[in-house]
Amino acid sequence: MRIKHNMLIYISISIIFLIATAGIVSANDIHVYPEDSIQAAIKNANSGTTIIVYPGIYAENIEVNKSVSIKSKSGNPNDTIIRAANPNNHIFHVTASNVTI
Repeated sequence: MRIKHNMLIYISISIIFLIATAGIVSANDIHVYPEDSIQAAIKNANSGTTIIVYPGIYAENIEVNKSVSIKSKSGNPNDTIIRAANPNNHIFHVTASNVTI
């Protein structure tokens, strides 16, 4: 009986550990889908966050005012397109240091 009780405690602790570490691993990533806004992701990001942009067409002028990394999920420039919502302004206006696009 004691062995089963210890095994149950071990399994419970393992599950709690896995749940806790899963949140830590993905805490620095924000995923942006075509129906989302890259600017909103930057607003919700902390310094050091990686913003992963999924394939699609985005119409935005983006102010990057935090030290973040913005990257395409696919890595293919032909399927992740960002166009200026206002063609008189830059697509990306970077005002922070340590920014990677």
